[in-house]
Amino acid sequence: MKKAILIIPAIIAISVSSCDLSGKYEREETQLIQNYLSSIGDTVYVKKPSGLYFLSITEGTGESPVAGDTVSFWYKAKLLSGEVFDTNIGLDSPFSFIVGSGLIISGLDEGIRYMKN
Repeated sequence: MKKAILIIPAIIAISVSSCDLSGKYEREETQLIQNYLSSIGDTVYVKKPSGLYFLSITEGTGESPVAGDTVSFWYKAKLLSGEVFDTNIGLDSPFSFIVGSGLIISGLDEGIRYMKN
């Protein structure tokens, strides 16, 4: 599986009575992401229709995983500030899940599907 960086915005779904607040938060989040992307130089991420930003570091030549496949990988998850909020590096085994199972955040499930063996 190719190595990739996934920028998955942390999104907390909060039900609010005003659509204006929702739009305000979406604009703020978009601005934070754009500021981050501008700060990392010439690296070009591909923005997917869902809002996921994807970067291939090492292009694989095999097939991409599909729903029902089990994938395993090592990861280090960071906020846009660079702060690490989760990692499995240094543990005994990689993280594994079934693609499309709905048991992980949707952005990670989507991003994994763009990778190849």
